[in-house]
Amino acid sequence: IIANTASNANTNVREFAEAFKMVGPIAKSADQSIKDVSASIGLLANSGIKGTMAGTALRTMMSKLIAPTGDAAKILKKFAIETIDQSTGNLRKLNDILIDMKAAGMGTADMFEIFDLRAAGAATVLKEASGIFDEFSEKRKIKFKRMASAMIPQGFIVSSNSRITLCGDAAGLTKPWSGGGVIWGLIAADILLKNFPNFLKYKKGIERFFLPRIKFSKLATKLVYFLGFNIPWLLPKNLKIESDFLFPSKAKN
Repeated sequence: IIANTASNANTNVREFAEAFKMVGPIAKSADQSIKDVSASIGLLANSGIKGTMAGTALRTMMSKLIAPTGDAAKILKKFAIETIDQSTGNLRKLNDILIDMKAAGMGTADMFEIFDLRAAGAATVLKEASGIFDEFSEKRKIKFKRMASAMIPQGFIVSSNSRITLCGDAAGLTKPWSGGGVIWGLIAADILLKNFPNFLKYKKGIERFFLPRIKFSKLATKLVYFLGFNIPWLLPKNLKIESDFLFPSKAKN
């Protein structure tokens, strides 16, 4: 999703990573989809709001809408804007809220009261672009590829529509929304996109290399957890599993 959007918006993969690092945790807790957040970052980038600036603005927007207080709550009530989905208790889709704000005729001054100086500019950009949000997503083929892949490591990428698409973590090591996981995964995707445009040719070989190691890693981790909780006296003190034993480096002379 992210690498695909970055290649079709006025930004790059690293700027996307920076944005996701800032907005990822709250977006996940607010039940906002990766696809929608990616499209919002892309639209902001096309207006010159990029990287941490875009991520911070989106984070502020979501936090203000999750629990509006004071004048912000009064303005939202005045324009009859609902920010919470009553059926789930989660924040509504951000773009849907902005569409309602635009339809209600909410002005710039009102936007500043709700989102304050840090995020009002970005919110106004997205509000004005809300009508083309779905069109932007569709034209840039921002699609979340669902995968039955319980053993795919963080940062692994799969081909989709002749493009390279970053896949979220499925190994349980780092969740897709986490800043660190997103950054490392995006850097890996960026390197592969630039240096291996014919990635399909290498896909099976990479799968053969990674999958057995990830399976073994998961089994080893489960075993250590089981022993640690049930018969800890069997384990040596200060036991820890390092990834190096799965991917050993050649000894230096």
